[in-house]
Amino acid sequence: MKTFNWSNVANPSFYPQISVVDLDADGENEIVIILTKGTGTGVHDSEVHVLQSDFTEILVSDPRKFVLSHIKVDLKTHKEIRQYTISVDGQEHSFEFSESDSNDWFKQPMVQNILRFEIQDNQLIAELPIQISTSHYLGDAIVRYAFVNGKWEPSKIEIAKGYSS
Repeated sequence: MKTFNWSNVANPSFYPQISVVDLDADGENEIVIILTKGTGTGVHDSEVHVLQSDFTEILVSDPRKFVLSHIKVDLKTHKEIRQYTISVDGQEHSFEFSESDSNDWFKQPMVQNILRFEIQDNQLIAELPIQISTSHYLGDAIVRYAFVNGKWEPSKIEIAKGYSS
């Protein structure tokens, strides 16, 4: 038995998610606990804790800097049209918006307001929508983690072209 100083929002829709899975394929299960730290309009902040069977915690690196350092977003404006091209690891997606679609376009894409963790096929994954205004997105950055030098590090990124507003 061990006590941790973690917290989760009180809303029952966002109870902690607990998985027991062999994330690093070493034959030993890890305990993965995903907590929701905050929610609201345009905000979902979660954190993940990975424990060994003796309840020792394994550090999980934040994926935000990894995403911003691995994606490239080009913006071209022509008359009243904003054309975004997002590329990462050979993938390229294009989006087009009318300038009048928003009155608060960001100078740079953001991945700060929404972060969701999940376990998928025995892998730790982070999902971060790439935001260009308060209500417009260039799809989701899907980050897969790998166990490197004793901690969980972002290792691969792909873009899931999802929604634009």
